[in-house]
Amino acid sequence: MTFAAKGGIVALCGAIPTNDLGNEATMRTLTLLLGLSLSACGGDTTPVQDDPHEDTAGDDQPDLGHADEEFEEEIEEELPEPSGPGQVHVVIRMGGAEQAGTVEVTNRQGETVAEGAAGTTFTVEAGDYHVSGMLDAALLPGHVGREDDVLVSPGQTAEVVFTYEVARIRLDVRRGGRPVNTWRMVLTREGQDIEIPMQPSTEHVMMAPGRYSGVLTTGGARIEVNGLIFQGGATMDVPVNIN
Repeated sequence: MTFAAKGGIVALCGAIPTNDLGNEATMRTLTLLLGLSLSACGGDTTPVQDDPHEDTAGDDQPDLGHADEEFEEEIEEELPEPSGPGQVHVVIRMGGAEQAGTVEVTNRQGETVAEGAAGTTFTVEAGDYHVSGMLDAALLPGHVGREDDVLVSPGQTAEVVFTYEVARIRLDVRRGGRPVNTWRMVLTREGQDIEIPMQPSTEHVMMAPGRYSGVLTTGGARIEVNGLIFQGGATMDVPVNIN
């Protein structure tokens, strides 16, 4: 048996004679020496380190191929088409607020399918409709009705809003530059036959925008007045000069 000392540690190299194994003390000594001398005999107990430059990013990544296919299949599933009637809601507005009036809903054949007060929601079959609305005459003298087309989809509510623009006017009747305090006038809006009575007032009156003419009565005289223009959205004092 040959023993060699290396770096202060006894190392056992080479073959071990079998005739020395009978001694128990010798066995214990050999066992200790074998453990201490592994490095000297060429055994390497250093743990293997992973190469930091080795690409392992894909080792633990889940396979998403099948998941993408399942997601595409879910997207391709078509939802059922909505069916059944729909609704149409008709509103008339003036001066920034909803106003009273009447509305009518007709189909493509011109048949009335719904009518009633403005602000009502009507239930109709899905399709194309023509809607008309009329503001209460007392609210805006000289106005005309409004019309519009609407498409009603199944299960949906289509809204139609008719907006009336107004002119706020006050007539200032003068003779020779002096105010006339007693008079009466009947106005007619161009293109209409509706007569609108007017009289002296300290307040501005709402009128439909447009061009007006009329007949002024004062002191027993009747005077024709033409070319009065009321501008939408304006608040104005309109001069009416008579001789």
